[in-house]
Amino acid sequence: MLIKAKSLFSITMILLGYHLSAQNLSKSPYSALGVGDMQFGGSAWMHGMGQINQGISLPNAINNQNPASYSTFQLSTWDAAAIGSMANISTKTATGSFNTASMAYMALGMPLSQKLNWGLSFGLMPYSGVGYNVTRQIQTSTFNGTESIEGRGGLSKFYIGSGIRVYKGLAFGFNASYVYGQIRNTTLLSIPRDSLMYNLVENRDRYIGDFMFEIGLQYHDTFVYKERKYSFGLGATFGPQTSLSATDNYNVRTLGVGVTAPTNIGKDTVANSESVIGEVILPMYLKGGVFFQQVNKWGVGIDLGYNNWASYLGMGVRDSLKNMTSINLGGYYTPDAFAIKNYLKRIEYRAGMRYDNGMLSANGTNVSTIAFSVGAGLPLGKTRSKINLAAEYMMRGTTEQKLVKEEYIRFVIGVSISDKWFHRYRYD
Repeated sequence: MLIKAKSLFSITMILLGYHLSAQNLSKSPYSALGVGDMQFGGSAWMHGMGQINQGISLPNAINNQNPASYSTFQLSTWDAAAIGSMANISTKTATGSFNTASMAYMALGMPLSQKLNWGLSFGLMPYSGVGYNVTRQIQTSTFNGTESIEGRGGLSKFYIGSGIRVYKGLAFGFNASYVYGQIRNTTLLSIPRDSLMYNLVENRDRYIGDFMFEIGLQYHDTFVYKERKYSFGLGATFGPQTSLSATDNYNVRTLGVGVTAPTNIGKDTVANSESVIGEVILPMYLKGGVFFQQVNKWGVGIDLGYNNWASYLGMGVRDSLKNMTSINLGGYYTPDAFAIKNYLKRIEYRAGMRYDNGMLSANGTNVSTIAFSVGAGLPLGKTRSKINLAAEYMMRGTTEQKLVKEEYIRFVIGVSISDKWFHRYRYD
């Protein structure tokens, strides 16, 4: 028990350090909106099934997207994953590419009482990522210049939650999360040297940190038909509108003629305000889904989601966002979960797709997202532990209406270790 605890602590500290140092979560121009490019914090096995989660409740896997699922824990489970992306970005006149890599999440789940069907989970994950650099030409009656807008940073989320069965197959759960981080935006106005005019730089640093909550419900039942065991689950998660405390530091400086380094001390300070206290309003969201399976053989599910992004406010600014709806489809198939002598038959094969209409619309054109994914759960020996792999192709946006089209290929690799870590033995 002591060795397991030390190993778990060491792995957790390594991933925690990696997470805190990883700044490469997004390089998308769309991350300039709201609090950035929203990150999915669900387990690696969800990535391979189109990110479905609401109706799923497993005894040895963590589903932190619906906290009611914690009620079915039978083993203590540690789950973590990393994610990497290769992306192409294009407009009607230009193309480019970029790569990103980061920790996807890490989480621990454990049963508190199997008699009461009561469980606990906590973990750490990225919440949003900001990373963009956009340049445009500025024309006035006195000069032609270039405006470069750059943003970086993002938010992280630490959560702790609990789920318990309240009546027969009905379970209730909650997650309490602390969301924190920094978002930095820099705008540089560069004027040609022969105009003999000072360049201008604007900096805004926003620090965010506060609590948010969500509640979840699930209903599960099982039945036997022709000597085969089936189960179905219904689930829903609700997150109310949340106000996060925020602090802004803002300044505008003139630089020297021809000086283009934003870090330069500059000539004069045009405007300066420090520690301006305000709030960031994150919208209400609602998710629901159903999952049906032949236990240990195959399963299919569908999720629907709604996010009221039109109510977003950042220090009193709306940011031109709109409400978003989403749909996720996915499933798994295992040829023979108990084929001890045939490893390939014990692998869980997964596939799925997802679509959302986006939280931005320009001239009536939605910046929508569509993605297709495949995955696999590779058993580790004869245990309940697994290595989870997933690959996804995702397309977002369009080149119409002067927008940007992005195409991603994402890879997720995770490990889920399940055991009776905190079991008290009667005899030594």
